[in-house]
Amino acid sequence: NLMPVTINGSGSIVGLAAGGISDAGAIASGVITSSALPTGSVIQVKHAQTKSNSTQGSSSYVNFGALDVSITPTSSSNLLVFQYTMIVRVRENSSHGAFAWIAISDDGGSSYLAENYHRNYDYGGSGCDLDSSACGYAIKTAGSTSARTYKIYVKLGDGDSYEINPAGNQNNSVATVMEIAA
Repeated sequence: NLMPVTINGSGSIVGLAAGGISDAGAIASGVITSSALPTGSVIQVKHAQTKSNSTQGSSSYVNFGALDVSITPTSSSNLLVFQYTMIVRVRENSSHGAFAWIAISDDGGSSYLAENYHRNYDYGGSGCDLDSSACGYAIKTAGSTSARTYKIYVKLGDGDSYEINPAGNQNNSVATVMEIAA
């Protein structure tokens, strides 16, 4: 029993069964709010992307600011899902290997939601470069409706440098944060 759905010039909808929408009252009033959406719905998406090159050589975490993403959750009980994909290079000029860490923070680097280790190793001992994709994510309950900025931090554990978007700014790196209805 299919029934045609018509949206009238006034904005009213004819032929839509209320059972197919979680909050028919919100539809009838002409307003759909995030609280009317079912669990698992994407409420909002924020992102940053860059082709900018950055080289780090610090043994302490340094923010890669080109991929900072800010979001203000609509509900403290919703989930926030942050993910990144970056093109990176770990370099060691004269030894066996190099490694670096990438971390995610939403509190300015006071704590880290996730830390990922990236390593290359040259069994010949003459140095090496490794260009690859680095991906990571963090999922947490918002906890409040206060704005926050997700930041990616990088530190070199051993080696000469850790480079984001090598190859003359031809690579593209991206970070995304999504708010998901709880």
